[in-house]
Amino acid sequence: MGRNYGGDAAASGPMRFSVQARRLGVFISLLPTLLLLPFEAQGAGPVVAFLGDSLTSGHSLPQSVAYPALLERSLGITAINAGVSGNMTADGLARLARDVLVHQPQIVVVELGINDHLRRLPAESSLRNLDEIARRIRQTGARLVLLHVSPVFGPDPLLRGLRDLARRYQAVLVEDLLRGIITEPDLRVDRLHPNARGHQKMADRLRPVLAKLLQNR
Repeated sequence: MGRNYGGDAAASGPMRFSVQARRLGVFISLLPTLLLLPFEAQGAGPVVAFLGDSLTSGHSLPQSVAYPALLERSLGITAINAGVSGNMTADGLARLARDVLVHQPQIVVVELGINDHLRRLPAESSLRNLDEIARRIRQTGARLVLLHVSPVFGPDPLLRGLRDLARRYQAVLVEDLLRGIITEPDLRVDRLHPNARGHQKMADRLRPVLAKLLQNR
């Protein structure tokens, strides 16, 4: 007894179309997630957060030319630029959890303190805030890099305290970050802020520091 192929096809055709349509709908709904998978598989690099003020945010510059973005491209990291213009150490402490720790960074770079000095706040208060920032970062297991910015004029009340913090929290201290940058008119936008070329110099100075930490993580 022969099979009725025509009858089977007629009966199953709408059903097959319905199943295929449902499958297509599921695929389309998952497409945004599927498109993200190659990026995750190939790897956004280790997360490095940069907590700072206008020197980190890139005063008057696009963030794409600020030193965190330059380091992201050259080191293959995922850089979180948590720089906010005008921030002091108390501001950085207040937003540490929501702007930095929430990203679960492997390394945190802290560039804060120069605005405290410019506003003539007591060094003891600034160092107390920095101590608490360092403590909370190290509690998460993240490595810590402290950036020191020398005042353009006058004494430098934070350097000794930053050295103590670096020892206490096994942090890397980069002293005088803007050495040879802020004193050069062609590397700055004003007397306090580097231009794009200045940020490239900053990135060049920090690259070997971060590269070493990334190798040893």
